[in-house]
Amino acid sequence: MAARHPSASPGRAALGALVPALALLAAGALGACSSDNKVSTGGSSTIAVPTTFGLPTTTIAATTTSGAASDTTAAATTTAPPTTVAETTTSAPATTVASTDGVTTVAPPPTCPGPAALPANADTSHQITGNVDGDGVDDVVTAYTGDDGAAHVFLQRGSGGGNDVALPLGYSDTVSISFEDFDHSVGAVTPPPLVVMAIGAGQAGSAPVTFLSAVEGAGTVCLTQWQLDGQPFTFTIDQRGPFSGLLCDHAAGHTYYVLRTATPIDPSTTTTVATTIPPTTSTISGASTSTLRPVIVAFTTTATEIEHDGATVTLTELGGDNIPDDPTVKHKYGDILGCDHPPLFP
Repeated sequence: MAARHPSASPGRAALGALVPALALLAAGALGACSSDNKVSTGGSSTIAVPTTFGLPTTTIAATTTSGAASDTTAAATTTAPPTTVAETTTSAPATTVASTDGVTTVAPPPTCPGPAALPANADTSHQITGNVDGDGVDDVVTAYTGDDGAAHVFLQRGSGGGNDVALPLGYSDTVSISFEDFDHSVGAVTPPPLVVMAIGAGQAGSAPVTFLSAVEGAGTVCLTQWQLDGQPFTFTIDQRGPFSGLLCDHAAGHTYYVLRTATPIDPSTTTTVATTIPPTTSTISGASTSTLRPVIVAFTTTATEIEHDGATVTLTELGGDNIPDDPTVKHKYGDILGCDHPPLFP
């Protein structure tokens, strides 16, 4: 029998053709790391490559490569314990928002000029009580001498608050005070507030006078000396001549305060007038005759009405007259007549 040549066997021929194909398949599996193949790294790891031709499984030893890049040991993962961060509450600093209209300034409460309280060492022996501010509650007015050596008048309102007025009037360091019902009106439902009359000391036979009222303005009520054309209003009661005085004329339910003067006339300019009642004289025969007694005009007079609005004074001229000399002229025109205050001179 003739011997068989290995290449002549069909199975061997087929196996010879399959081996290169398996080698190529294994190389492709290693390069692609297919999910059908198992790849392990390590000293004894193997790669199993299945076949579809019913042949035994070929085991190919894996090649181990030494190198820092290939031989890598993963460090153990350490889980840090949870860190609790305490919540810190920080208050924001106060923020001042500037007004778009500029800085807003709160004005201080209104006050009156002068001290707001009666000095502790003030002499309170000269006080009067009455409704000065018109609120129906009695107020207390005190005249005293201040530490500055001047006369002062202090108003303590019954409803609270007060103020002081320095009143240098005349030659004395004090004044006498009284109330005048200056705005008297018969039948008024609410009595008008009283006015304070202050009288200073003058030369013998004279005395300076002024008035004060509680005036409301700028949110407060202040005792204020009357003003005429922006200056303190004063007048003089004078019996030295020329005579000047104050007459209170009560008419039609009101009281009118009138300043009056009587000024002596120069004899060279006097006018002779007749009396209205001629004296009776007798003749030797017993017949009576009448003659007119000449009268010399001795004084010229003026009359000026005082009106006020708060502490602002208005003077209205009422005219005057020429009068003969009379012993009562001094008293009528040189004193206070008909007012709440009595005459100053006997």
